Amino acid sequence: MATLDLTTLARLRTFGGISGNATETDAVLSSIITYVSQKFEQYCSRQFLIQADTERRNLRGSLVPVVRCPVVSVESVRASVSGRSSELSALSSSQYEIAPGGNAVRLWDVPAGSLVEVSFTGGLAADTAAIITDHPVLEGACKLQSLNLWQRHKSPDKTGLTIVSGDTSWEGQYEMLKDVKRDLDQNYNNRHRFL
Repeated sequence: MATLDLTTLARLRTFGGISGNATETDAVLSSIITYVSQKFEQYCSRQFLIQADTERRNLRGSLVPVVRCPVVSVESVRASVSGRSSELSALSSSQYEIAPGGNAVRLWDVPAGSLVEVSFTGGLAADTAAIITDHPVLEGACKLQSLNLWQRHKSPDKTGLTIVSGDTSWEGQYEMLKDVKRDLDQNYNNRHRFL
């Protein structure tokens, strides 16, 4: 699956005041941006890039939550009351719609426990420029987390602080920053929908 980088190399360099030889740092910075973007997708249980997708789920109620959200359009929905994939049959367009908020597809006249397959187009943005323009909180969180990883990438296991000598050290393992977690939880996290 393709991951959408949530910021650009130039914007991260400017944000972090990172200078120096581009040939030595750009490859590392680019991989950090992609890594952080992937981690955000995993943490939020969603993919940010707008793409066509097909998801299968056992129906618990009337909503089929999707990972690639918000849903932009629904191409088709198929259901199998028996739960067998070989018995999936197409539903009419009057039996489904995009749920308010776009995080799911709502179904009618399909019993709970049925296997449902939804083919749709969904996601947050078509490219990094759209993230920067339309989702500045997400892009800011990516820059902040990427810069934190950049500062720690050469010494991920330091554990102490020596004030006299000026040595830098880290309090623990590399983790997501508290402010970043808060921003993701408040604005982009879908994990609660799959519980």
